[in-house]
Amino acid sequence: MILVTNKQKLETLEKTPPYMEWLKEASAAIVITGRPNVSKYWIQDGSISSSFMWLRATELEVGVGFGAVFNFEDENESAKREEWVRNSLNILNDRRILAILGVGFPENKPKTKKLPSKEEIIYYESFK
Repeated sequence: MILVTNKQKLETLEKTPPYMEWLKEASAAIVITGRPNVSKYWIQDGSISSSFMWLRATELEVGVGFGAVFNFEDENESAKREEWVRNSLNILNDRRILAILGVGFPENKPKTKKLPSKEEIIYYESFK
């Protein structure tokens, strides 16, 4: 993981394809990386760690935005995105870049979302 607070670097990361314009408003960014040569589960590990960071930020009333860098379905697109971030932050070639979390204090509190009921999303013993 790489914590970025430098405004110039945040503005550079904002241009990560397909563009993460919201990063220019962020106070910081957390770049989630993984090492496939160390763990074949680097995607899962990075996803879990970003989820915990998101939950903790929410508890602290910090706004979070998620920008996907790694693209499982399009190897060329993923390479383009990862190359931009890698070159922007001097990331070693043995790391893959999964995502960027932008964090900051929002001007307005987000609207409350209507979540589905537990009965709609939790099943017991089988799907139906």
